[in-house]
Amino acid sequence: MKKGIRIDPYCLVPLENRFHLIGFCHRFGIIRTFHINGFSSVNPLDRWFSKDQFDLQAFMEQKWSLEQDSLQVEFRVKFSQRMMERLKQEEMFVKPSRVDRQNRSLHFKVAVEQDIGFVHWIMRYKEEAEIMEPPYYRDVLRHQLEKWLSLYK
Repeated sequence: MKKGIRIDPYCLVPLENRFHLIGFCHRFGIIRTFHINGFSSVNPLDRWFSKDQFDLQAFMEQKWSLEQDSLQVEFRVKFSQRMMERLKQEEMFVKPSRVDRQNRSLHFKVAVEQDIGFVHWIMRYKEEAEIMEPPYYRDVLRHQLEKWLSLYK
């Protein structure tokens, strides 16, 4: 487990001789599953959160298993009008799960282990594509662009 991950714990699930923690991961901005044996230490924080909006049954319907890598991340990507027209004919790396033509957005569901590959795929569209959600991946892309920019200063 990476150091410094902040999680709002929602549910502890015993399954197959191990415990799984389901909670809101602030790093990714989504609800995820964690293996308890992956934690090297836990530090409670002095803050409150609400899990009123969490529905365990709905969460489990989107997963194949409680394994962490079975989770999917839903991306919303806004494209330029020109690119939206071009994408109609293009064979895409990942097929959109929803198309919002009015807002020029495509929604994609990507398995967590393929997330960075998806970001790299989006980068090939340059300024004609903008990751709108989740916020974590906007930051990933912004940090990468800042690193590139620093090379040319």
